Amino acid sequence: MIAEMYQRRMKGSIVALVALLAVIAVWILIVPPQSGGEWLEISVLALPLAFLIAICFTSRHKYLQVKDIQVPEKTVSLMELDHLVLKKDVGFFPKLLLFQKNGTFIGKLKPVTIPFWLYPLDILLNELTLVIFPVTYGFYTIDNQKRFTFKRKGFLNTTVRIYSGEGEVLGFYEQADLKSLLTIKGTLYNKLGEALLPVNVKGFSGDFTMKNIDGKQWAHFFNGYFPHKYTDLFRDIDNDIVDLADDLEDHEKLLLIALISFLFVQKRRR
Repeated sequence: MIAEMYQRRMKGSIVALVALLAVIAVWILIVPPQSGGEWLEISVLALPLAFLIAICFTSRHKYLQVKDIQVPEKTVSLMELDHLVLKKDVGFFPKLLLFQKNGTFIGKLKPVTIPFWLYPLDILLNELTLVIFPVTYGFYTIDNQKRFTFKRKGFLNTTVRIYSGEGEVLGFYEQADLKSLLTIKGTLYNKLGEALLPVNVKGFSGDFTMKNIDGKQWAHFFNGYFPHKYTDLFRDIDNDIVDLADDLEDHEKLLLIALISFLFVQKRRR
């Protein structure tokens, strides 16, 4: 899956590169530059072209480095996890791939269904799309089993409803967006509305240590920290690893992973 991730990035950058070249070609044909100044204006597009070419070559290089590394493929119990490695996947809308440190694929967080008319709006609005038009996200394991879903609602005050794979309400997360400019603050609740976990995330780095009201640590993340011995598999500079408590109740563990997934989807959009 890690090799496939880099391969998708390479293919995605090639598609974006071809699309941008087509736009530039059509522009030149319709409005031919008449002066050096106009050619200079067009030359500004060389920057995104260079960026896409760099992504293409670096992704291929990383793919070649990891394609022959043997990674165990097996179904992983979310309840037994004591950490997560979260990686961004390519696509119009934010997607996350979740791994263990040894490269074992845990599952994918992705939109469940997306109306076709949201795709052009996403190009125009970018990160505002999921705020104005909330999309349901689902987490799918390696054997394509849906373990949980969540949907964000609200603009000034965010509410994220979290459901099991069968559609049963597990709980919800509330976040006061007006109070979360520098520090993201919220609370995770169970399905009865009882507070489980206060959330305090540094807005710029995304660092957090989550402890319940009894002081028990549920999760910890420090931006930029990643054990060096695992970088043979994870070749990116930006690797995110989150430590998890491994002795939580099943519903608490699902709520925690859903909350972390939501926070990292938001983090990718900031």
